[in-house]
Amino acid sequence: NQLKHYIPSNSFNLQIDSLTFKKNINLPYKNLNTKFIESIKWNYPKDFYGINDLVVLNIIKNNIEKRPICFTINGKKNHYLGLDSFFIQHGMIEQLAPLKRINQKYNPKLVNSSKSYDLFFNENRFTSLNDNDNYINPDNVTYTQTILRRNYYFTAQALLEQGHTQKAISILNKSVSKFPNSTVPFKQYAFAIGKLYHRLGEYQKGNNICKIAINNIGEELFWTTSFNPINPIINVRHAEKLKNMYAQMLKQYPGNKEDLDNELKKFNTFLEKFQRWKIINWPY
Repeated sequence: NQLKHYIPSNSFNLQIDSLTFKKNINLPYKNLNTKFIESIKWNYPKDFYGINDLVVLNIIKNNIEKRPICFTINGKKNHYLGLDSFFIQHGMIEQLAPLKRINQKYNPKLVNSSKSYDLFFNENRFTSLNDNDNYINPDNVTYTQTILRRNYYFTAQALLEQGHTQKAISILNKSVSKFPNSTVPFKQYAFAIGKLYHRLGEYQKGNNICKIAINNIGEELFWTTSFNPINPIINVRHAEKLKNMYAQMLKQYPGNKEDLDNELKKFNTFLEKFQRWKIINWPY
């Protein structure tokens, strides 16, 4: 009797009139290397669907063919309702669209590269994040590391796939100049940017960024495991995450073998200490 809103399935299916959609909503379909699909099918399993879920689902159902439906990129995905596979990135927003990749060799992430390039390269956004004399709130640092860098990366990757090599390099250069390691330490998405530089032929620049990112993750990992913490569960889980990230970076490092061998020796030596530290600090 207390279940006011009941949905008998976790699977959803929304029929789309592609002609009406094309007529009302302007998108660069050809550049996206996509085709229209007649319906959007997705899963969104939840124990309880809140009023907010029902409202958004209703908005989508009644408006998807009439006007753009967009979601903000804020680092959380709960508000996406499981529709992640049907989004096109436009700068700092995701737009819902009934599109699917034609060629599966391309990255599944869809990006309106021309719009995103204009927003990220020509508009003066995210100022003062490269000022060493300016205090940057730790939350803003984390947001820049995990959200802003990622969106610049996706834009550059899309430009590369479309053959716009110089524009892709320009976007990466812009990212590095606006969010340098000195103010926003390089981590996983900076490492991805370094690998993308490598694909674009900028080998030295890519190697340097990857090495700095590996070193930053390593230093944080070594420091986290250098003492027995008051809250061991939190620290051990964080250390596990850093360790896995560190190992993955070493596996994917695009630079020369000598640099990689030195890092692998350091990592393998650390692993023995890490296991002892984990046994001491994991309370279960």
